[in-house]
Amino acid sequence: MKLSVSGKQIDIGQALREHVTDALNGAVEKYFGNAMDGTVVFSREAHEFQAEITVHVGKGIQVQAHAKAGDPYGAFDLATEH
Repeated sequence: MKLSVSGKQIDIGQALREHVTDALNGAVEKYFGNAMDGTVVFSREAHEFQAEITVHVGKGIQVQAHAKAGDPYGAFDLATEH
């Protein structure tokens, strides 16, 4: 799966990119098989981080989730559970 991980006005480190890649690939393969592409965008609102996930799992089918938490890892993990 082609995956894009970015941040809006925040720096995304290599460790977070690896965590996102490993976790999202595992979750997508578990439920959908081979997905085409995915996008994860992190942003910060006041004291919380938000993770927005969009995955194109098939022709005309997109799965989206978002969550907020006190740190980017927590926000991503909550969004992945959704």
